[in-house]
Amino acid sequence: MVTQLESSLMPRTAIVADTDPARLSNTSAVLAGAGFSVTEAADHKSLTALLDAHNPSLVVVDRSLAGPQVAAPLLVLIDLADGLDSEGARYMGMADYIAKPVCPQELVHRAETLIRRAAQRNEARESAERLRGRLRSVSAAVRATQDPQLISEHLVNGFGETFGADRVLFATFDDNRVPRITAQWHRANLLPIPDAGGTRTCGLSSGQPALGGR
Repeated sequence: MVTQLESSLMPRTAIVADTDPARLSNTSAVLAGAGFSVTEAADHKSLTALLDAHNPSLVVVDRSLAGPQVAAPLLVLIDLADGLDSEGARYMGMADYIAKPVCPQELVHRAETLIRRAAQRNEARESAERLRGRLRSVSAAVRATQDPQLISEHLVNGFGETFGADRVLFATFDDNRVPRITAQWHRANLLPIPDAGGTRTCGLSSGQPALGGR
């Protein structure tokens, strides 16, 4: 999760595009005053060129220039009298809009909110990818052996580390068709559960990192 401090330390850049010179200057000045590094565009051609050359934290455009697809959060300046239907908003890829004339405090608030939400979404995607990678490692380790005891140890180690558990216990049910297999994993600062069904302690509890460690 992205903290408030981490968010405040992130470099913030913005592309501002507007065909109205005065409004373009005012919008840019407000964002620059809030700590943004701002680049301006006054028409579609210059906006497209800037989008091709830069990877901004935020794009602020007048509705008249909206259209090019952007990876960054898109904040559109609109006239409320013109209206804005949901289909048009989706077509533009708009993340949010703000009514003209723009209130400086509202502009800064919406800009910072959009950037913070984008950072949180990126962190969530990266976290999900890390989780998938760790689970793939567990799966590969399990497939690499046919020893039931080793398989159980790979499982408890892998799940314990991947999900940040305090403890993971594994035991087969009493059944004459399968061998009795037990294993447990716990955080390094915890003691193993004594005689937890005869479980074998493995992984970080014995000082050995699971699946190559961290």
